[in-house]
Formats: sequence, structure tokens, C-alpha cells
Amino acid sequence: GSSLQETRSVNEFLGLLKEIIIPNDFQLQTLQDRQVVDVEGTIRPGEYLVVGEAQQYNCHYMLTFRQEAALPRGTPSGKLSTTDGEGGQSQRDNSKESAALKSRLIARDKGCVDEDATYLYKADSELFIGAHIFPLQYHDLWDRKEYSQIVVDPYSVAIRSSSRQNSDTRRMNSTDNGLLLCVTHHIQFEAHLFSIHPNTHIVTSFHPRTRDINGLTIMQPWSKVNTCYPPPHSTLLKDHFISSIARWMSGASEGDEEDDWMEVEDVT
Repeated sequence: GSSLQETRSVNEFLGLLKEIIIPNDFQLQTLQDRQVVDVEGTIRPGEYLVVGEAQQYNCHYMLTFRQEAALPRGTPSGKLSTTDGEGGQSQRDNSKESAALKSRLIARDKGCVDEDATYLYKADSELFIGAHIFPLQYHDLWDRKEYSQIVVDPYSVAIRSSSRQNSDTRRMNSTDNGLLLCVTHHIQFEAHLFSIHPNTHIVTSFHPRTRDINGLTIMQPWSKVNTCYPPPHSTLLKDHFISSIARWMSGASEGDEEDDWMEVEDVT
């Protein structure tokens, strides 16, 4: 289901399906009366068929971050790293690295990317969090995908010398992998209650709690070209987007994601 209780447009729902189903030149047809669903309407509970000119339609194998990280190394979903690269450490509780990332995100995003709240004074710092698009706890999966090689944030370069104590040799604490969010949106983003489309930068809500930002276009991280603070990488955004679809549109939230859901029950 799409989790927005009959308020998601058919056109938007088709957009989500086209991230999953290939080829993507299809329409929805009701199973009961075989009527093509009007894209201008609202998707309703029911049974639908995917119809089009292709002889066969297939689905991408969707996995949440947790499910993909649990796969054995070398499986098709993630390429096994054959080089040392810049793998190493990325620590959730490293306050120095987190603070440095947050400072760069403040310089780039100016405030929560999902609302008008802006960072004006030093006292505002507690209102915002530097969110990681690709979660730090899945650093082994990050290594498997060799994502340290796609990061371009110059301040995240791992310099192996005594003059710089950089504990994030994976470069996960990079602006390529970050967004500045308010506390509430940070919790919701980590719980996959919403995600950002990697190409259009439009917010997709996956839960009624984030209904108010559904359809919002995120602009600030891409508003100015600044090589010092590169914007979120489309590959990392896509991983979060696909993980969100896998969780909320394929029943993943009913199984091994249940504990994560309990953590956001009281979010307002």
C-alpha cells in the first residue's frame, strides 16, 4: 500500500511503481472491470493490473538497507569490494566528525531542507541535525558498494597522517551523504516516513505523519554550485528512496522493521 489513506494521486503512485517495474511504459487497470485508471484521480484500495505493450513486466528486487546489509558478501545486490580503497571507520558517536559535517551542511542548506526554518544564530544549532542519507550503521554495505569512491566532499578526504585525526576513513560523514534537517524531520527521515526522489528532488511521503511535505521540491542543497559543499549524491538518495519503497510498499514494515517503527510512534 502507499500509506496515505486514499490521498495519493494515481500519477504519483505510478511514479513509484515505475521505480520498481521494468519496462516502465505501462498503465494501471482495475482487475474487476478492466478499466484503465485515470492518472488525474486518486489511487483507491483495490486490485490492479499492470498493462502495456510489453509482453512481460518484471520487478526490481527491492530491499531495505537492513535486508540488503544482511545478505552474504558477493551477492548480486551489492558488489564485493576487491580493494582496500578508503574503507575503515565511520562511527555514529564520533562527535567531532558529526559536528564538522553539521557545520558544512549549515553552510550549504541554511536550515531544514523540508521547511522554512533557517539557521540564523549560533543558538539555533540545537534545532537542526546533520542527517545521513545512507545510514552509518550499514557501513559494511557502504564498503561493499564502494561508495567512498563516489564521494567528492573535499573535507571528507581521509588523510592518513598524524597531523589530522580523521576517524571517518569511509567518508560517510560527507555532504554528499548529508542533509540538514530539523529534529522531527530527522527522526522521520531515518524511519523512512519520507524520502527524496534522486532525480526530481521531490519529497514522497510514505506515512500520514509526513503528509504535509508530500510533493515538496527540495531546492536549497542544489541552489548554488559550491565545490566545497557538494549536494546529496543521486546514488545515495536513490538507495534511501528504494529502501523506503521496500519498507512501506512491500510489507517490509510488518516484519524485521517492526522495531524501527516503534521508535517513531510518538513523533508529531
